[in-house]
Amino acid sequence: MPNTLNYGIVVYDQTNKKFRYAGYNQAQLEEFAPQDLSIAPFDVNNTGMSFVMADWGRGTSMGAGLRPFDYIIMENETGRYLAVTNFSSSAPSDPNIAVGLYPMNELCPGINEATSMAASYVGSFIYYATGAKVYDFAYDSNMPATEVWTAPSTDEQVTCVRIMKYYHGTIYGFGLVPRSDNLLHIATWNEKTQQGHLYQYLINPASGILNTSSYYDYDIPGKVKDMAWKFSMQ
Repeated sequence: MPNTLNYGIVVYDQTNKKFRYAGYNQAQLEEFAPQDLSIAPFDVNNTGMSFVMADWGRGTSMGAGLRPFDYIIMENETGRYLAVTNFSSSAPSDPNIAVGLYPMNELCPGINEATSMAASYVGSFIYYATGAKVYDFAYDSNMPATEVWTAPSTDEQVTCVRIMKYYHGTIYGFGLVPRSDNLLHIATWNEKTQQGHLYQYLINPASGILNTSSYYDYDIPGKVKDMAWKFSMQ
């Protein structure tokens, strides 16, 4: 939580379907204040959904003041949803910590089999991977997700999708992170050949469209389950 000391950690109770937090430098898990469902799209104290996967991305402002939201794919008996929460700049007493809830089943092909997701830092979209394909979902457009990438072989299955980004708003806002939010990493695994690949594509950070005319392809000696990177000023 880079922009607030209101939370030391936020966790999700999968059994009871609720978020909980521990205060800064504290260990006791606490409940959030009662949520006002006239303005909040769902209750973080009682979501009624199971947590599937998540990433952080576009937030409350742009540039140096950016405060990211958490983007969470959740599901219940009616389908999967993209839940958006503000654990970055909110307080435990706020009545509207949830800021968005978008049904995905009718708009997102293969969403029930999705294996990975990545949220944009500057655009209102997420990527999600299912099988050998990657889709771009502009969640606030009410338009169907678009297929932006398919693996060269149908035997390749996407195991992880990540956008290179950096959480520190000041460094990000002044352009000190090269290609931040402009580089997509797609990891795949071929069970038949026991070969992994890592593909890298430049993206349009506003629309999510990939530049497929030029890319990098690396052989990986194993199955990639997750990816992360660190920025250094040196």
